[in-house]
Amino acid sequence: MTSNLQEEQITRAKYLPLRVGPSAGKKIDVTSALCLSEELVKIIKRDEQRNKQENKRMKQREKDFEALQNEKDTLQKENKKLESKCQQTDELLEVIQTLKTENNKHKEDLKRKQVDVSSLTEHTSEDSSEPCISNVEENPGEVIPNVPDLSDPNRAMKLGEKYNELFDNEWTDALETLCRDGVDEDRNIKNLLDVLQKCYSLCQDLSEKQMTSLEMVLLNPGASVTPTNTNYPKQVWGDAMISKSTYKQLKDCRKEVSQKAVGNIFKEHARAKLGWIAEDIPDFVKGCIEVCWLMCTQDPPVFIGSEADVGSAFDGNVYKPYTISGTIVSYNVWPPLLLHKNGPLLVKGIVQPIKVPRAKKNTEESKHKTTVVADRLKKNFGETYNSPYGQKSTQRETATKPTKYYEKAQLDRNFTSPPREKYYNGSHTGKNYEELRSHNAVEARGSPVHLTTHSSNYGSRHEPYGTTTQTNYHQDVVRHTSEPYKFEYRGRTYVYKNDHAYPMKEYQQIFGTTRGVSDL
Repeated sequence: MTSNLQEEQITRAKYLPLRVGPSAGKKIDVTSALCLSEELVKIIKRDEQRNKQENKRMKQREKDFEALQNEKDTLQKENKKLESKCQQTDELLEVIQTLKTENNKHKEDLKRKQVDVSSLTEHTSEDSSEPCISNVEENPGEVIPNVPDLSDPNRAMKLGEKYNELFDNEWTDALETLCRDGVDEDRNIKNLLDVLQKCYSLCQDLSEKQMTSLEMVLLNPGASVTPTNTNYPKQVWGDAMISKSTYKQLKDCRKEVSQKAVGNIFKEHARAKLGWIAEDIPDFVKGCIEVCWLMCTQDPPVFIGSEADVGSAFDGNVYKPYTISGTIVSYNVWPPLLLHKNGPLLVKGIVQPIKVPRAKKNTEESKHKTTVVADRLKKNFGETYNSPYGQKSTQRETATKPTKYYEKAQLDRNFTSPPREKYYNGSHTGKNYEELRSHNAVEARGSPVHLTTHSSNYGSRHEPYGTTTQTNYHQDVVRHTSEPYKFEYRGRTYVYKNDHAYPMKEYQQIFGTTRGVSDL
């Protein structure tokens, strides 16, 4: 472009006249002017052609730009559609997740309801069902009793779950709190069981008094309801009786305010009924009162079963083991829960069982083995040996080999045998031992035994009267499996008997005495 312009300027300069001073009015050459005009026309045409080409290019660029703009708009629209679809997908996923959770809840509710129905069908007899049907036919407005309301959040099955949660959570925390003072764990377990039983008896008493007070207010509005006159029988304060439907409505009203009543029961009666322990473990006491009060407000009331007898056989159908398995009940930890009084089992109780090994039978085979051992001892040593089955052997009268060495003596199964020599030398060890035993000089089961004996050795013909030697024996304490002894472990006293360690209290409860228990 720059080179073309320079050429045009040069050509124009050639044909333009020079105006210098007064000679400006001279005539212009026509031929040169025509050439100049032709050149100018060519330049103008060339510029027009260039402008046209530039315009075409600009139009083409505008079209491309519009196409790109349209493509951008379409892409933005598609992007918006995709975003809306993604949002809808997320919403659908959330809906699916909520539906899954609701479905799982419904499945769990269905299982619980099936358990409720099965428990009712199993424990409902034909005799009890016929009066209910006749009752409905006679009084269609009344509600059939003993049928659980599945919409009730505090029905029997739910109370069973709360009963288990009370043991798993509050009971464990309360036991840890009480054991911090260094008190025995078994004693604290019994204290917690006593707290539950007292809370249950308190709630039973308050429930009966509350229903009596409500009936009195309905039948005799002018009568004053005090703790003294609520214990009177119904015949004293009124002859009329309220209907079953009204009585059912009273119980339903009491259920609705049962949660509020729990706090008032704890404030008014916990300290007086339980004492100091209500302040040390308030969460456990509140939990016991809540569960027991909700149990008492049911129709029929949920019932806490009786405790297992200590020393009785462990029943796995009613109880669960606490920490170890066994066959004999040592102590109670948590009572079972019944659907109603004398009703089916709702929740298993917890006890601590122990294992009691069976006594070995004294068979003919064991007797034969013992007599064989006794005969072998008589043959090898020739000493006076008192067999546990009454057999005696005679002492040898001939001279024996000189004494070489002695082995450590071991007590026999009755703790009465004398020390034995490796090679018998005709000493009077057996006799001396029996004499010392008769004077209770050797019979000490709890400590080692030291014994001194004198013997005569006939080593050669030059010593006709023998040489008197003195031998010292040492008997270690050898405990038999049937001998009980006590020891301490982590601050607790145990009794070891028959390859089993019993706590001292359990041993006394099972065997009835602690006599014969020696120290370690």
